[in-house]
Amino acid sequence: MDYLIEVMKWNYQERIHQNLVYISHLTVSISFWLDPDRIQKAMIVCSKREIAYDLLMVFKDKYPEWFVERKTPEGMRVTPEEMKELREVPFISMVASVGKNDPKEMYDYLGGTKNDKRSEELDGAFKAEKSNLCIVIVVDMWITGFDVPCLTYMYNDKPLQKHQLIQTISRVNRRYAGKDFGLIIDYIGIRDNMRQALKVYGGNTSVAPTVDDIEQATSIFHEHLAVLRDLFKNYDLAPFMNPEANPFERYRLLAKAAEYVFLSTQELNIEGKRKTNKVSFKTYFLKTVKRMRNAYDICQPSGNLTEEESALAQ
Repeated sequence: MDYLIEVMKWNYQERIHQNLVYISHLTVSISFWLDPDRIQKAMIVCSKREIAYDLLMVFKDKYPEWFVERKTPEGMRVTPEEMKELREVPFISMVASVGKNDPKEMYDYLGGTKNDKRSEELDGAFKAEKSNLCIVIVVDMWITGFDVPCLTYMYNDKPLQKHQLIQTISRVNRRYAGKDFGLIIDYIGIRDNMRQALKVYGGNTSVAPTVDDIEQATSIFHEHLAVLRDLFKNYDLAPFMNPEANPFERYRLLAKAAEYVFLSTQELNIEGKRKTNKVSFKTYFLKTVKRMRNAYDICQPSGNLTEEESALAQ
């Protein structure tokens, strides 16, 4: 199962607001009354219980209907037998441990001395596919060893790294009917930590590029393409610009360019960080092409490149 990660970086108040925006949008994705056969649940991961509870109260003020306890979302197709197994729960809930110094309102909401029993009941409700409990806010619970295949969306507002990061994001990568990938909205910036963790603990290190990645890759692509065009300024590149050009002309040009590169004894003076270095034309060409191709692979699907640029890159 693949991941799609969208990175957002805001301060706490901005993140609270953006959570509202995205969760509002999420209601479309998990609208059982529009598509009752497609079940998708969501998890919001917060760094502190106080933040999680504040966010819950913001939701309660904006979406009071989410706190009405029901057995299933309105419009859900449920058999009488399935209905008997379900308990009445809100659409959204917070699950976290409690401490003796917690504010009384939050302490009571989390079940107080009966926190374990409350958490166990909500555990069963969230894992029940057709239960009304569709969104949970968590802090220190349910982020490891918690398996809900229909969990599709994760909104992360907690610094994560290493094994805990892998365990947490893995909550949304379970295979489930109608689910192509897990979507992670990242408010903190765990992308680099995720790549590093995947290298250490294994797994697919290919993560969908962000807008920033694409913009940076496009800039790098243009820079290196300009260098390559300058290296071959005496060559006629017209066959690569014209889609109706004779293929033979393209191959002839490629063969001539390859011969020029690999037989060249020219040395170039390249500015380094501290001094000017002499580099062979072949070495400089191959390194520049590699960097350009890496950037091209990231920015090309975005549609930011012209047909001419794409043709030259290939």
